[in-house]
Amino acid sequence: MKNLLIFHDYGHHPNEIFNIIYNIKKIYKRRIIMIFQPHRYSRTKILFYNYINILSKVDILILLDIYPANELNIFNINSYDLYSKIKKNKKNIIFYIKNINFIKEIFLNILKDNDIIIFQGAGTINNILLNFFNETL
Repeated sequence: MKNLLIFHDYGHHPNEIFNIIYNIKKIYKRRIIMIFQPHRYSRTKILFYNYINILSKVDILILLDIYPANELNIFNINSYDLYSKIKKNKKNIIFYIKNINFIKEIFLNILKDNDIIIFQGAGTINNILLNFFNETL
């Protein structure tokens, strides 16, 4: 792919995610692909509808499982809950993957010249970013 722009942002609160999406859209007029890993069950539960609103603003969303950060899932929530709610409201493309090995396959099918890729969140998403650079580029 030519002219890909790749960003990694540690932000995992909806306000932080909104800011990166807003600023990238303001600067670039390109398609945005976001790989997002929610951070903590409690945060995902409390800010559930904020996440739905913000994550619906990208062209393509790849949603990973919640990174628990040593937190037990006493809230009975998972990333599939976000996926199914966003999927109902969103007209753009969304993927939910449990196995990070499928990211490469998804990229091979969706990436186009001039895309912007945002790796968003805290947790193991850093490993995914490193694998992306080692295997894709």
